[in-house]
Amino acid sequence: MKFVDGYENCFTPWSGTNGSPICSTEQAHSGLRSLKALYNATLSFRYLASQNPIHVRLWLRSPNWGTVSACEFLRINNQQDVWGTEIYSLWKEGNQLKILNRCNPACGFGDAYYSGGLSWPNDTWLLAEGRIYSHTSQGDVKAWFNEAQVINVTGLNNSGAVGGQCFLVGNVYIQNGATPSLTLYVDDVAADKEYIGGGYRENLPSSIYIQKGGSRQLSSSIMIRKSGASNLSSSMKVAIGGLVEDSASLRSVMHPMRRMKYSRIKTWNEGNE
Repeated sequence: MKFVDGYENCFTPWSGTNGSPICSTEQAHSGLRSLKALYNATLSFRYLASQNPIHVRLWLRSPNWGTVSACEFLRINNQQDVWGTEIYSLWKEGNQLKILNRCNPACGFGDAYYSGGLSWPNDTWLLAEGRIYSHTSQGDVKAWFNEAQVINVTGLNNSGAVGGQCFLVGNVYIQNGATPSLTLYVDDVAADKEYIGGGYRENLPSSIYIQKGGSRQLSSSIMIRKSGASNLSSSMKVAIGGLVEDSASLRSVMHPMRRMKYSRIKTWNEGNE
């Protein structure tokens, strides 16, 4: 996965923001937080190394979809900037999903492709994913809504797109301006070169460790540490295969399912293994 974020650290993983997006605890698709955007051009953006094709997935929620005639909630640019080089954008327009294909100059400027009618219930998390692939004759633009492909345009000469290097999510553009406002929540954003869908396909690190205080990196290990203590807190527990062990006397516990393998489990105190 090239990028995954659910706003749990607010906007720290992002390259920047525009307008005044809110790191909100009012709604969350997962975790505790999401982006809340109220007005036009209120968004977070992320720079990437050039990706071709590029997929961007996001979860959307609004209590008042009907207050605006059209809202652009995803934009992909072919340079690391926020405005002016867009090659692809994804819109809610009426009850349709719309791709605006802006791969100037190879295929014109502003070719629009629409889905059929879709359901946009208020106060419900909805899943949208967009894709653009740049090629001289086999380019494509696609979109998915709640994991169903609803737009699939292929055989394009969109070589002017030259790969996605920045994407924007939020109230990127509201067609009828800043008022009336559209309250939009965005969560669990992901970008990759392949279809993403509703789950995470995040690459796990070679080291998995749990600790309280300090930092430690060990490969292929599960570790627990309480800094500055002669032994580990009895309130800290580890469960493997449904069995729980106090960390003060932590030992390897194997589930009866022999197919499960654990390379090693270690504890250490005061930085010593």
